[in-house]
Amino acid sequence: MKTSSLHALLAAGALLSAALFLPSCKSDLPGPDNGPTEQETMLSAVLAQMVTGTINPTYKALADNTEKLYEAVAEMRESAKTRSVTGSQIEKACTLFKAARAEYEKSEAFLLGAAAKFNVDPHIDSWPLDVNAVITLLSSPKMLEDLDADNGDEVAYGSLGQNTLGFHGLEFILFRDGEPRDIAELNGNDTYPRLEALTGEQELIYAKAVAGDLRNNCYQMEIAWNAASNSAHLEKLDALEWQYTTNGEISFGEDLTGAGKPGSSYTSLKSAIAAVVIGDLGCVGICDEVADTKIGKPHNGSTEEDINYIESPYSYNSITDFYDNVTSIENIWKGTVSGASHPNSLSAYFAKYHAAEGKAVEAALAKAHEEIRKMPVPFVKFYKDPQCSIAINALHDLSGALSRANDVLQND
Repeated sequence: MKTSSLHALLAAGALLSAALFLPSCKSDLPGPDNGPTEQETMLSAVLAQMVTGTINPTYKALADNTEKLYEAVAEMRESAKTRSVTGSQIEKACTLFKAARAEYEKSEAFLLGAAAKFNVDPHIDSWPLDVNAVITLLSSPKMLEDLDADNGDEVAYGSLGQNTLGFHGLEFILFRDGEPRDIAELNGNDTYPRLEALTGEQELIYAKAVAGDLRNNCYQMEIAWNAASNSAHLEKLDALEWQYTTNGEISFGEDLTGAGKPGSSYTSLKSAIAAVVIGDLGCVGICDEVADTKIGKPHNGSTEEDINYIESPYSYNSITDFYDNVTSIENIWKGTVSGASHPNSLSAYFAKYHAAEGKAVEAALAKAHEEIRKMPVPFVKFYKDPQCSIAINALHDLSGALSRANDVLQND
């Protein structure tokens, strides 16, 4: 549906949300007649900081980087018409790809909300890439004509399957064997097995459309959490007639910070904290996915499906992905994107009320980062290395520390 009429409502809602979460007067006695407890007041501030200090800036950086990435790929597509793609163009696109990729992986501790509501994650981040399907669509003159139209991003969104879209479809065109693509291929023909008949121009038509769709989906997550983030991005979503509010027509930021109040999908502050910390689409969810699926499936598996289930195999970015996923948890915990802890953060809350559990989480975060960093690169070649098991165990320890921290918070 068209959502332009919601702009004034969202702006008013943002002001109301800010007013609702100014620090309340401290009360030593809990209960409806005495206002919120000290812990509740701090948890309100924690959720507000989580949104403004971690979630919103992450999605803004992601949207901005995917916009720049699209522009770089579009420039390459134009150069391909005259077989004049340059080394600097592909280097720029690859650098922007990795910058955007980092921000997305740093968002996976808070897939709850817009990413889940609008099915964004499987749409832009499914793997392994279906190379056979990519070959089929690139071999179709009609499909290439449609993807090369002015609305190629919309054609990609409506016509391509999720295993040919997003980061990994784009990665396949921009990288091979961990390096930017050979310029001779992009100005001539591919040398990848079974793709020898395809030209670089055909591949860049596909890449431009996929990059546009990726950008649009990242706009959707950015605006869904904070409609005031970027007016041009909001206008693009309106032109596409894409939804970017909750069912209650408020932002996902307002939904989370309004936990326990009328209009929020969260019945209480503590239920909101639990969703972020231990939910399947929160911190424990991504921690377990990295341990048991991203690393564990290829490392522990024995079938061809297991072995091929490797994220980011063409750019050799897998281990960076894993590391950034842990950073996404750390950023939620600290309420920033800088590595420092904010005074209104889970880190500060636990330092004040449950120091032992808080220190356990922070030690586990550091250990998970350390053991992932020790994994030999690239993962696609060393997925059976023993260090993978050590990293998996560190991630399991982090998951356990987060769960125990949530348990004590829920009993406050």
